[in-house]
Amino acid sequence: METLLDDQLVDTLQIVWEETPQYSGPRVRDSPAELRVLRDFLTTQFWQSRVQFIADGVLNRHGRVQEYSGFLFPEDMDPDDEPFEGVMVFDPLDTIYLSDGAFARLMNRYFETIIEGVTSHRKDELKEAWWPEFLDIAQQIKYRVSG
Repeated sequence: METLLDDQLVDTLQIVWEETPQYSGPRVRDSPAELRVLRDFLTTQFWQSRVQFIADGVLNRHGRVQEYSGFLFPEDMDPDDEPFEGVMVFDPLDTIYLSDGAFARLMNRYFETIIEGVTSHRKDELKEAWWPEFLDIAQQIKYRVSG
């Protein structure tokens, strides 16, 4: 059985909205080395497609994998796979495990940062067909985390 990262460590991850001429989107700041996988997973130039791909998976506990990176839940695994608890987050270089609660809180903060950034900067995403569904999913995740 793999060891879960400490929830408090995951909860310290700083997710901010960055608005510069070079980049507009969520970014993880000052992450400890143990959280590199999370930093790289959440900070991407193509965050719009990432959010559309992962949001429903986060809400409904269905793993999402793209280009050898992503997250999986125990129920995504085949019966002969090594069991684990929590959520597995991985990339080609490393795999880490978070508790369900830490993962939910992290993704809630990530989605809230995106909503706040897009709204306050009146970004084009506000007009995209996927935006209302994303807002609904984010609201359900927020309710789950706070409930």
